[in-house]
Amino acid sequence: MKSFSYISKYKLQEALFIVGFFVAVFSISLLLGSSNDFPIIRGGSGAILLGLVTAWYEIVLSPKLQKRLNTFLFMIATLVFYYFIFSIMLLLFGYINLIFKVGLTVKQALEVNVLDIYPQGSHEMLFYFFMFVIILQLIRELRMKTGRGLTKNYLLGQLHKPLSDKRIFMFMDLTSSTSYAEKLGHEKYSSFIRDIYLELDEHIIASKGSLYQYVGDEVVVSWSVRDGLKNNNCIKFFYEVSEKIEELRIEFEQKYGVVPKFKAGLHVGEVAITEVGGILKRELAFHGDAVNTTARICAECSNLNESFLISKDLNELIKNLDQYLSIESVGKFNLKGKKSEIELFKILRPSIKDGIEEVKPEYLNDDEIINRLAAAKK
Repeated sequence: MKSFSYISKYKLQEALFIVGFFVAVFSISLLLGSSNDFPIIRGGSGAILLGLVTAWYEIVLSPKLQKRLNTFLFMIATLVFYYFIFSIMLLLFGYINLIFKVGLTVKQALEVNVLDIYPQGSHEMLFYFFMFVIILQLIRELRMKTGRGLTKNYLLGQLHKPLSDKRIFMFMDLTSSTSYAEKLGHEKYSSFIRDIYLELDEHIIASKGSLYQYVGDEVVVSWSVRDGLKNNNCIKFFYEVSEKIEELRIEFEQKYGVVPKFKAGLHVGEVAITEVGGILKRELAFHGDAVNTTARICAECSNLNESFLISKDLNELIKNLDQYLSIESVGKFNLKGKKSEIELFKILRPSIKDGIEEVKPEYLNDDEIINRLAAAKK
């Protein structure tokens, strides 16, 4: 039930959004009088079917292809898929019209060049379909880029000037990254990081967060206070990602010889949100002490040998912590760049064997990693 309430719920919402987009486009075309060839029931059914197929590709198949294909081949595969699917839809609805609207028998309908019945022309309709898909992709990309609650501000140009907001930030860093890079070499290490990032995307969106930055082997995620605290999304995210990586343990061991582990710092505070950049590149930026403090908390994980630390400010906002989690203070610290001490808390999870157990990262050098892999193979 955990996977349905978290990841599958996100996928269902995205599927409904995509289907709704196609239904909206068909409804607009009806109002403009450009869909006379498609009666409402058949046309509406077609829009829903196309939406479902598109949702299946974007949510289920596309992420798998991205892992196995380079960017160019992935783009070609996407174009071929959509061309094939929409061509099939054109043929199917053409024959349905010939049989049920014109009154031809199945044999007679099969003898007709069905593409000739479309006054717009099949190529023009394919062009429009690809335009719909591109617009859909742009909308989804914009939602992921700006994060929930900021898309409207971005479209209206309100982020050209700093906008003050209170947000939750997580800096999540790959532990033992230096030894991994030395062991794998720069090319294989880059592929290693890429595979990790591909696993993060749906978990970020499912937790109602937004990706702020990839900084080398570090990921920065942000939430609005409301979305981050709802169902403890900002805390669950770290453990959901850790569990997903654990599920892929064998795959990572076989491909790279190592299994990624993370440490993370979580904090909340006021920031200024603005659009930065010029003609070469533009992006949203968060400026303020909250961002810097979160980075320092993440760095403190290594000093304290902890995998997950949160600030006192965030801890005070958490009202209903899940039964399988508990929080314990680890003390007050003078973080680099901070004038006053800040109290940090660690997250505790229940152990299968004996109640509450602290979740800590395991820092291994290269020799220890090799020895453990050799022992596992035996």
